[in-house]
Amino acid sequence: MQLTFEQICAVTTGAVEVSREEDGIHFYRLTREQMTFSQPQIQNLEPKRVSTAGIKLSFRTNSRTAGVRAKMLPGSGRRYYSLDVTVNGKFVGALDNFSHLELPKNYAEHPYEPGMEAAEFVLGEGVKNVCIHLPWSVCAVLQELTLDDGARVEPLIPAKKLLALGDSITQGYDAQRPSNRYIARLAQALDAQEFNKAIGGANTFPELVRTPEAFTPDYIVMAYGTNDWGYSTTPRFCADYRATLASLRTHYPNTPVFALTPVWRKNADAVCSMGVLLDVEDRIREIAGEFSNVFVISCFHAIPHEEQYYGDLRLHPNDAGFDHYFEAVHKSICDCIQNNPA
Repeated sequence: MQLTFEQICAVTTGAVEVSREEDGIHFYRLTREQMTFSQPQIQNLEPKRVSTAGIKLSFRTNSRTAGVRAKMLPGSGRRYYSLDVTVNGKFVGALDNFSHLELPKNYAEHPYEPGMEAAEFVLGEGVKNVCIHLPWSVCAVLQELTLDDGARVEPLIPAKKLLALGDSITQGYDAQRPSNRYIARLAQALDAQEFNKAIGGANTFPELVRTPEAFTPDYIVMAYGTNDWGYSTTPRFCADYRATLASLRTHYPNTPVFALTPVWRKNADAVCSMGVLLDVEDRIREIAGEFSNVFVISCFHAIPHEEQYYGDLRLHPNDAGFDHYFEAVHKSICDCIQNNPA
């Protein structure tokens, strides 16, 4: 049976808008106002705005199979994509354009060709929890989602909400599987919906939070700094970071903000207008200290300082790198929550 538009809307998490258009169902993670904002240094901004990063279809079903057909449109500077299917939290398959290839170590900029846009997945017997992770690297336009005839479909929508702000790493670069992104795993561990507002190439982006969301987040993760280090100045960064935190504290005064400092990158020892990369962490700590309920998490050592943990061998974590990143961030957040009960 083919799920209706209404059923698909009911099982969607992480989208602020879902619309039925001529070519299929579109999912939007940015509000219409947020879609109008820009920064001059961001490359490929238009597709990044419509990337389906963080959007999932989550439901409980007794169907043995699930069929997915989707149209993949640009959503980042990367040409590879994966739509992941998990059952009870375990990966069972993907609709992608790279698993048949022998990839180089630097797979991020490989000249991928369009691949599968339809697949059927075996979910197994009995009632189970199914999650379809839409790609972070493209805009997935859903054209069909089918289950066995007569199968039950119950939405599984976490009550809690995680608002994620950041740049390319939080958008998902360079995870091969969207389900392996650090922020996806963090949302799952916290039993929260992931509302991903991260945009590859962005500096700290106060405009994105000047207007409150239609929901109140239970957690906020803010991971800026690595692009500011290369494209901004200390006064500008401090002003933007302070303005962002000020808006978050105004709109969501009771929500903890976890301020992630930049992860290591291959040129971290280079000197830019803001100094070396670790100097950015010092500025973040100074500004965060001006606000209540803001917790700084140092991430410079979260991922081993080796190129093998980076999809482009220098800046963006691969799946193994994201594993380390998630473990470090999750532990720090759990410690913060335990030591600072509401």
